Amino acid sequence: MDKSEVFKEKTASQLPALRLLSNLNYKYLSIDEALRLRGSKASKVILEEVLEKWLRENNSYTFKGKKRAFSEKSIRTAVESLTNIGIEGLVDTNSKVYDLLVSGKACTETVDGDSKDQDIEFINFKNPEKNIFHVTQEFSVERKGSHQTRRPDIVIFVNGIPLVVIECKAPTLESKSDETPELQAISQHLRNQGQDEIQQLFVYSQILMAVAGPFAKYGAINAGEKFWSQWKEDGTEIDAKQYNRDLIKAINKPLSDELVSKIHVDTLDIEHKNLKEVLTEVDRLPTEQDKLIYSLLNTKRLLDIIQKFVVYDAGVKKLPRYQQYFAVKATIQKILSAPANAPREGGLIWHTTGSGKSLTMVMLAKALTFEKDIKNPKVVLVTDRVSLDKQIKKTFNNCDKLAVRATSGKHLVGLIDPSKVDSAKRSKSDNADVITTVIDKFESAAKAKVSSEDRDVFVLVDESHRSQFGSNHAKMKLVFPNACYIGFTGTPLMKKDKSTATKFGGLIHKYTMDMAIQDKAVTKLLYEGRISKMDAEAGEINEWFDRFTQDLSPEQKADVLKRINLTEAISSSSRRMQHIAYDVGRHFIKDVQPIGFKAMFATSSKSKAIAYQKLLKRFFPNLYVEVMMSAPDTREGNEEVESKSDINEFWDRVLSLYKNEASYNDQVVESFKSDEGVQILIVVDKLLTGFDAPINQVLYVDKPLKEHGVLQAIARTNRLADGKDFGLIIDYWGILGKLNEALDTYSGIEGFDEEDVKETLTGVEVELKKLEERRTHVWDIFKEVSNQKDIEQMRRHLAPIDRREDFYDTFNIFARTLKLALATATFYNDNSDKKIKGYKDDLKFFTKLRILAKTSYGDYIDHKVYERQILEMVENQIDAEKVETIIDMVDIFNVDFPKEIEEISDPAAKADTIAHRTKKTATEKMEEDPVLYQSLAERVEKLIEKFQNKLISAVEYLKNATEIYEEAVGKKAQSVPDAVRDNEDAQVYYRLVKKQMDDIISVRNEKITDEALAELSVKANKIIEEHKIIDWHRNQDRRNDMSLDIEDLLYNYKGRFNLSISHEEIEGIIEKLIHTAEVRDK
Repeated sequence: MDKSEVFKEKTASQLPALRLLSNLNYKYLSIDEALRLRGSKASKVILEEVLEKWLRENNSYTFKGKKRAFSEKSIRTAVESLTNIGIEGLVDTNSKVYDLLVSGKACTETVDGDSKDQDIEFINFKNPEKNIFHVTQEFSVERKGSHQTRRPDIVIFVNGIPLVVIECKAPTLESKSDETPELQAISQHLRNQGQDEIQQLFVYSQILMAVAGPFAKYGAINAGEKFWSQWKEDGTEIDAKQYNRDLIKAINKPLSDELVSKIHVDTLDIEHKNLKEVLTEVDRLPTEQDKLIYSLLNTKRLLDIIQKFVVYDAGVKKLPRYQQYFAVKATIQKILSAPANAPREGGLIWHTTGSGKSLTMVMLAKALTFEKDIKNPKVVLVTDRVSLDKQIKKTFNNCDKLAVRATSGKHLVGLIDPSKVDSAKRSKSDNADVITTVIDKFESAAKAKVSSEDRDVFVLVDESHRSQFGSNHAKMKLVFPNACYIGFTGTPLMKKDKSTATKFGGLIHKYTMDMAIQDKAVTKLLYEGRISKMDAEAGEINEWFDRFTQDLSPEQKADVLKRINLTEAISSSSRRMQHIAYDVGRHFIKDVQPIGFKAMFATSSKSKAIAYQKLLKRFFPNLYVEVMMSAPDTREGNEEVESKSDINEFWDRVLSLYKNEASYNDQVVESFKSDEGVQILIVVDKLLTGFDAPINQVLYVDKPLKEHGVLQAIARTNRLADGKDFGLIIDYWGILGKLNEALDTYSGIEGFDEEDVKETLTGVEVELKKLEERRTHVWDIFKEVSNQKDIEQMRRHLAPIDRREDFYDTFNIFARTLKLALATATFYNDNSDKKIKGYKDDLKFFTKLRILAKTSYGDYIDHKVYERQILEMVENQIDAEKVETIIDMVDIFNVDFPKEIEEISDPAAKADTIAHRTKKTATEKMEEDPVLYQSLAERVEKLIEKFQNKLISAVEYLKNATEIYEEAVGKKAQSVPDAVRDNEDAQVYYRLVKKQMDDIISVRNEKITDEALAELSVKANKIIEEHKIIDWHRNQDRRNDMSLDIEDLLYNYKGRFNLSISHEEIEGIIEKLIHTAEVRDK
């Protein structure tokens, strides 16, 4: 195979995928077979013939001791329940389809006059081998209200139902948007899910894949790019070495000659020898694409994921990440390993905060309900706070799992064991899938000596580091002595707790912060200590205290300290709080607000929270700052239970604005999570655990935190969001102490094993050390430029596209690192003003060069978040003159284009701008006048190459570029016959027909005059115009009539000039004419 063929989409991605799927027992359907099996209608997506046959052969019911077949009416009812489903919102409809796939369709069967509902199943989840698995390629589906089609590269069917859609891309695919190949595939998926696209396919889709050889991700319908994931095998189900052996065997198993030939019929654009090599070679190494397909689309695992791990969470469809899947599988495996009738051993699942721990709990509860070896599982979710209890209940209900909160210890036991409760007092809501409760309910149940001996009770304990391993565990065991206890935690176990944890089953599965960052499941967390003058003040006060109490015993000194809370007194000093409030506000306005993020501010007491709010409003009146705290009579932070006047006054204002505490909580939280609304949210203890707000980038800390509290609080900033490179912790208290010499462990979290907290936090010092190296990488691109101060020399040096791409990439990395540096006090403390100015000047210079390069070379303008952030930084933080922002480039037809050209003085820069913009416009308008714009694009490309190779001068370059530009915009008339000179549409058709005719008849020594072709084009244009009505391109009858009339016209000219043009060649001309007319009409 030619080396250039190796990197094409078909040979590098699509064909290897089909080969592997065939070897995973998917039967290949040709394009024609896939169309025939859906009634030869491209508007349909279910292979009804396959589905109906499978339903008939694989469904039966037992009535009066006799196995019976379903009636034809019931089979049709089942088929139509899927095929006739109306689309009312993509996700909602997909959810309805999912319920049918998993639960089946109830159909009424009548035997001897006795009618009963019987379930017909669409998929046999218990016996995967009894299902039929098909795969096809280039699956044409008609767009809504149109006969135009989209063609997903690969579609997988189970029993004729399209459950998986795969988009393939070439691994070296170039993109005008600088997207990686798999991101382009994701964009294509999202486009195809649009309302006017092919939603009728995606209402059935359970898994989507975007693959490109070395690149591969999977996701659910409607999922944005950040929520597509990579898959990894972690050794839970199969040994890594065995997995690799099996995978290599699967990708290298040759396909049969018969199947190769069948696939070749659908892939005629690939030479047979090349196609056969791809489908039969035996020495290939696995790619990421191979790993993803082999792992997720193994038929048994595919059905397992669909049945047990698909979750609809508040209108969002979610698939398991690999750590969620394997945590659940490991837990089920451990549960089932218990001897019959013996209590089942549980254990602990540690998945770092922000990685989807709550959904893992949902998936485990769901998997338990489907486990055939557990007859009647009852799931109890336990938290240690009412707020978490409410949150988890909401999560389960959002995921269509009915969750009921136990209101008392007796109610808790009654929900598990109805015999313990008066039947008259039970409600329908007590028949729940899941019971949620707080740990305190176990205490009251234990005191009342209420218990249940059921061994099929599964107690899932959230944030179990606070409850599972102490006296609370003993209380839970009193209530449910035979239950299986499974703890979940977002933070690692303390060293001192690890031996205790072993007693309760040990660690089942872990997913550390380091792993989550590598997987890009969360953002990295950066830490900067900004301890205020409190240190100096503390030293002076401690000296005074020692002198004042020198006559007291150590015990008496301790008693005095306890009563006056010296640390709190120091931290509450007015001067210190003003200093911190000003620093917080200034940092937020300068470094957080401009890039669209928000911040939380954790304080040590309610009174301090209120005081900080007042200070921030005084210093920065335009900031929207809100406080979130509990009612005055609730203990929170270091506050005494006795309320203070400022707290009561604040609470009175809250109740006047929000009516009640619940409304206050909900509205403030929603305002903070939105793009507008609250900008800085001040908290005491509330929301420092379990709160999820991706828009939150910074946590300012002025309160004592330790151990789990530290890890929980800092993780509030690690959720993914567009444009968010990192979460930032700015510490005014000193909660973490200092970094050790290795820069990987803080003294404040030394109670954890080093391996468990690896990469949890990175000191800003570590990132700032990379700044100089990253600036050097940008300058290195220009080391061959003799005068690096000459912007024109620098611009010309960027003429090769690969060099520009290197520049854009290294510049972005440097700019992001400087963005972080300018947001830290450390950077200003550790560098001279002169050095800082040097970094800023370089950023300003490179920003202008980047704008100039993108404008003159016609490169894609990236309007993503990072682009805006960099420009904001240059303008607002570098104290520079206003930087010209990159706007959408006007095309050459725009009236402003000549004005833009006039403002460029250098001839080469002017020529580059004209040439590249003409090329860009020609490419974009290619379908409107394919022959003209193809010619112009090729001519301008050759012209650019000649200048870059120094074969022409800048003056000649500008002259020729201007001539091509004038041709493109019609200022220079094209050489066409008089018959079409004043008819723009006819000119387009003339060029198109002439090109087609020349290609066909020139090799046959046949001739037709240009004037005759012009006359033909005028007539073809008249036919097209006569058949046009509103939305004619969607009216198949109109298109057919148009096609027939043009066909008659072409046959007439064929006869007049004695041309040997074939019917197929005539059909090709007609297709191009109508397609061009359609594009121009739009």
